[in-house]
Amino acid sequence: MNSEFYNELGPVTREINRELLTTIPYSEILDHVFSRLEPLIPFDRIGIALVAGQRLQSFWSKSKLPIRHLPLKYSAPLAGSSLESVLKSGRPRIINDLETYLEKHPSSDSTQRILADGIRSNLTCPLYFDGASGGVVFFSSKNPGTYLERHIEAFEYIADHLALIILKGKSKSRELTLSTILHDLKSPLGVMQGFLSLLDEEDRFKQLAPPSQNIVQVLTRNCSGMLKLVDDLKNVEKIMRGEFSLKLEEMELTAFLESLVADIKLLASKKEIDLQTHFDSALPIRAFIDPLRVTQILENLLSNAIKYSWPKSVVHLEVTAEPTRIIFKVKDQGPGIAEAEQDKLFHEFGKTSTRPTAGEESTGLGLYICRQLVEQHGGEISVQSALDKGSTFTFWLPLERV
Repeated sequence: MNSEFYNELGPVTREINRELLTTIPYSEILDHVFSRLEPLIPFDRIGIALVAGQRLQSFWSKSKLPIRHLPLKYSAPLAGSSLESVLKSGRPRIINDLETYLEKHPSSDSTQRILADGIRSNLTCPLYFDGASGGVVFFSSKNPGTYLERHIEAFEYIADHLALIILKGKSKSRELTLSTILHDLKSPLGVMQGFLSLLDEEDRFKQLAPPSQNIVQVLTRNCSGMLKLVDDLKNVEKIMRGEFSLKLEEMELTAFLESLVADIKLLASKKEIDLQTHFDSALPIRAFIDPLRVTQILENLLSNAIKYSWPKSVVHLEVTAEPTRIIFKVKDQGPGIAEAEQDKLFHEFGKTSTRPTAGEESTGLGLYICRQLVEQHGGEISVQSALDKGSTFTFWLPLERV
């Protein structure tokens, strides 16, 4: 294909890229591609089939001719088929006379079906998803002898854009499904937690036998853990979609920190942990931060410190100032983290072998979310830890906006 073809294809690909950023279903985008390509390349039908286990299954098709014999969801074994070699070699295949091809391969059910639909020639290109072949696209014509070697480069170019549409479309579908599941989970869990909290406050609860009280406490703890997991997953989902933006406000820094610590001390008191604080006298009176996000960071780090500290121990929060940044340190007296495992921290589901000291739940997402929020502020987060010597998590935020 010559440069003129690519000049004509340019507006089509730009339109595809714009539509991928919208909420248009990917099946509709594929339909749009079909109509836009019609004046540019020879075809009467475009079909896409994806690898599903050991089979190749029809995923999408659009045709100028009626489709009667090769419907969607049609599948055929991949092993031993000619399409298996297309996927393995990565080389497109041209069949310009399907009637002759069927005479040589009389057992090919798919060839019998497309012939019955009026197709006489096709060009097949592999589809690549994240660098690996995962399906094929068929460009088919009602006329024999339609496709030539010089067509291949252009059709491969189109195949790459079709793969991108499918990949982005499936990603959007997964995001929508996850968002719906998380929403549907949070509501009943919240109701359960509310009723358990009411029960815990009633006098009759205190009159229950210890085993019955223990059951309620286990239910309450697990319900809280599930709600925390749902919230963490929702935050991770927002990070993946690039929706975790900051809303900076000018805050009275020390008052903000004192209020936050007052809430955390209630959590620490349940394990008889002494939460000690030191706020540098050189701290700026006011600072530009996102109070919601900084609260999330400190609540995650402090609740982790409490979770992984022994009862009746001490957790320290130290906040100091330098000319260009504020430094936060959270230090515990817990079991510590082996040096070989510290690389797992700050990543999704990055759990280590260190376990909470009172059977608390851990999702492995909190530190990943902390890192994302700190880096969005323009800061950094790190850890120093050794087995049996506790852990110190340190992060800093820039002061350019003070």
